[in-house]
Amino acid sequence: MPEVDHIIEESKLRCGDNLLSVDKKNLSSDISERVFDSIVKSNKRFVKSGKKIIIRLQPVVNEFNVVFFLTDNQGRVLSINGEERLLAFCDEIGLRKGSVLKETHSGTQAVALSIRDESVFYTSGDDHYLNILKKVSFSAAPVFSVRKRLLGVAGAMWLTKKGNTALKGVVASAAMAIEDTLATSIMDQQLQDSLLYAFTIMNSLSFGMVAVNTGGEIEWINDTACNIFNVKRTLLLNQSIKNFFKDFENIRKITISKRIVLDEEVVFTIGNKRLKYSLNSYPIESQEGNMLGVILSFREMQRVINLINKYTGMQAYFTFDDIICESESMKSLKRYAKRIAASPTTILIQGDSGTGKEVFAQSIHNAGERREMGFVAINCGAISPN
Repeated sequence: MPEVDHIIEESKLRCGDNLLSVDKKNLSSDISERVFDSIVKSNKRFVKSGKKIIIRLQPVVNEFNVVFFLTDNQGRVLSINGEERLLAFCDEIGLRKGSVLKETHSGTQAVALSIRDESVFYTSGDDHYLNILKKVSFSAAPVFSVRKRLLGVAGAMWLTKKGNTALKGVVASAAMAIEDTLATSIMDQQLQDSLLYAFTIMNSLSFGMVAVNTGGEIEWINDTACNIFNVKRTLLLNQSIKNFFKDFENIRKITISKRIVLDEEVVFTIGNKRLKYSLNSYPIESQEGNMLGVILSFREMQRVINLINKYTGMQAYFTFDDIICESESMKSLKRYAKRIAASPTTILIQGDSGTGKEVFAQSIHNAGERREMGFVAINCGAISPN
């Protein structure tokens, strides 16, 4: 191939211009273990994917006595695997982890050409600039990231002066397989990251959220819902939501018709208690429009009421300390009101307009067990007799 021959000759000329000796005896490079480990770490995903492919290939090409290696985009050998006898030869010439197969260090050979031209090359015998490489052959193929950035090279070396086009094809296929493995690895990581973000967001919500399949079995549940049901997540997964929500079937029928349920007042059975919740329901659909399940979000009705009170000004501000009096009858009334504040009984307060009925009502509320709950003032005088 004239074009390849021309590329090889140009490479040799550059080696001569750089005063690289053809009699160089060793390919090793002075690099500390710490620096090398840092380089490998920065190429961790590439090395992991590459090793996975090379291990699969090794049994197939054992008959050729081949050494496989990976380099970064500067020609630094990151990993090397192969038959022991050939690895011993590699060690003799300094081809080991940390060695540099770039043109300026190791002369003309397939790895250097592959890095420079970002193409597949194989070289053998007299193609090589250094004499110590005259009795071996190299095949090398570039490996690119998903964004088409050169990550490094997948390479092979074997003891023969003659090239082997079959091995050239194997190395090229290995490079493509590494790229595919890398892409899959990145996609898997992105999916895991997305799930982590989603789970973190869902678990930070102050209301319960449950994903159930069409049969009503819990597929996922956030921390708030686990706390509401007072059951560990592992014990809730794959259990029926009907254990807590008896009316789920009605909600399911509405949602399956691809309608959204908003602010529906429902009752959950939790232990021996029946508690009211405000519930929203959303259908989960596949890309084809098939129903996969239902998302339920819910919060306690009392919390909804408290929020309404908080932002509409319906709060109890007065306490018994605000009722200042001198007459014995008012002091007696105040003492009586304090006693009944602890009672869950309904209290009727009567009196003329402006005598302080709401002050007493708020004071009783703030002294009772419901002090943290909402206070709703109703002016009975404004209610029509009819």
